[in-house]
Amino acid sequence: MEKKEIKLFVPGRICLFGEHSDWAAEYQKENKNIQNGYAIVSTLNLGIYATILKCDKFKFVYQDKKIELDPNKNLNCDDEFFAYTLATASYMYEHYKVEGISIVIDKMTLPMKKGLASSACICILVVRAFSSLYNLKLNKKQEMEIAYLSERKALSKCGRMDQICAYNHKTMLIEFVNQNIKLQEIKLKKNMYLSCAVFNRQKNTKLILDTLNQSYPYPKNKEDEKIQKTFGYYNIKTIKKALSALKNGNYKRVGNLMYQVQNRFDKYVAYKCKELEAPFFHELYKDKNIKSLILGMKLLGAGGDGSCIFLLKNKTKQNKLKKYLNEKYKIETYNFTIK
Repeated sequence: MEKKEIKLFVPGRICLFGEHSDWAAEYQKENKNIQNGYAIVSTLNLGIYATILKCDKFKFVYQDKKIELDPNKNLNCDDEFFAYTLATASYMYEHYKVEGISIVIDKMTLPMKKGLASSACICILVVRAFSSLYNLKLNKKQEMEIAYLSERKALSKCGRMDQICAYNHKTMLIEFVNQNIKLQEIKLKKNMYLSCAVFNRQKNTKLILDTLNQSYPYPKNKEDEKIQKTFGYYNIKTIKKALSALKNGNYKRVGNLMYQVQNRFDKYVAYKCKELEAPFFHELYKDKNIKSLILGMKLLGAGGDGSCIFLLKNKTKQNKLKKYLNEKYKIETYNFTIK
């Protein structure tokens, strides 16, 4: 069997606006009154680096975690860490004429379960590994679709936003129409400086998504109506304003919109699930020293005490914030420049 090694890198992604609008839009097939979803997303320089090659088994190795299974049998494993990996591999074996594969994670700079699409990233990596080794010639949209279906197969009620990590070094507007997506690249007028703070706290993303999905497809009360309006009507208004501000380089306006989105989420959505109360995040949110350094901030991913994003004026502010968060709160911060 051919032993040619291939190196792969798949980035994480950061959502500037539009969290939850992707899966919410999928309920259009049941309730035609649900509006299209929209999100503004950038891929990152953080991600997963891997070495892949053909072999006679399905092998996946990350640090001290390793799995080795016969691809001709059911890919079953009780370890939750491998759930997305095995679901994706299972899909590839079921739908394509592929054989064994070895995937060794050389380096992972992307934090896991912190709202930066680590699960989608690993699914894209597995799809791309099979495509590269077995010459499947899958394009990025096909990779995204398989990764999405695999995440759902792993019982995650995710939407189609996170799979944008199939692209690299892009800022994009994504429109979610029923079960389809439309992509449009956004050209920024000037560099955008962002920081992501990763909290060393547990959060249950699956519980959050399961709980919020209970407000769909038809609202059962006024609270459900407000949740649907938050991810629909108000999100569309925010996206339009954010697009204009981004294209004009008005990042003060973008920061104000981040605050507005977070305040609306806290008021109309967070009550739904205790995980969404995010007490540590709100401690940061009220910190006047942080406010003096930033243009805006909001939670990332599904919400909860996983991670948050800050928008800053320049690199100097980025570095001051990073130092302050480390010294005061003992949390790690990643700085990004979106060019």
